[in-house]
Amino acid sequence: LPRKLRNATKWNLVYSSDQHGISMTTLFHRCKGKGPMVLALKDTTDAVFGAFVTEELKPNLTYYGTGEWYVMCQHMCVRIHKWPFLVCVTKSFWKWTGKNDYMILSEPGFIGLGGGDGKFGLWLHSDLERGHSARCATFDNEPLAAACRHPIRHMAGGAVGSLAPPVRVAREDTPSGNNSRSSSPKDDKEEFYCQTVEIWSMAL
Repeated sequence: LPRKLRNATKWNLVYSSDQHGISMTTLFHRCKGKGPMVLALKDTTDAVFGAFVTEELKPNLTYYGTGEWYVMCQHMCVRIHKWPFLVCVTKSFWKWTGKNDYMILSEPGFIGLGGGDGKFGLWLHSDLERGHSARCATFDNEPLAAACRHPIRHMAGGAVGSLAPPVRVAREDTPSGNNSRSSSPKDDKEEFYCQTVEIWSMAL
C-alpha cells in the first residue's frame, strides 16, 4: 500500500455480490464517496486477485485514476478460527509502469483496469460473473487468474466466510511485472468466472 495508507486501522465491506446482490449499479452506488479501496475477486478455481484503487469506482466513459493504483493476486490466504478476517500474503503485485494513464475504464457494460493494445489487466463484465485478464502496458502484469490459483486455507476449524483485503504482507515480497519479468511470461488473455466480488474500503 502507499506509505500514507499502511497504518489503516479498519477495513469496511463496501460491496459484496453475496450480500448485496449481483448488480453493477448497486456496486457503483455503494462505492459513492468511498476510497481508497481494494477490489477483490474469487473465481471458480478459488483464485483470489484484484486491484488497489485510490478513489471510488464510478460509471465513467473515459479513463481515470492515479499512479498509485496496482493489480495484484493473493498467493496464500489463511482463515484462522474465531478471527473475523483473512490473513493474506501478497507475493505478486504489479504497479503502474508509467507507459500510459489507462488506470480504469468503467462503462455501463464493464469495468476494465489497465490498458494498451486492446488488452486489459483486469476486465469484469457488468454481470459480475465473468471476466478476463491479460498483460497490459499500464501494469505489465501476468494474467491474474492464472498467476493466482491458490485456494484459501482454513485453520483450526475456521468457517468459510467473505474475502478480505490483505492485512499482512510478508517483508520479502517484491513487486512483479516491470520490476522482475518471468523467464517464460504468460501474455495470453486468461478468462475466469467469479464466485464472489467484494470491495473493501480502509479507514486511517
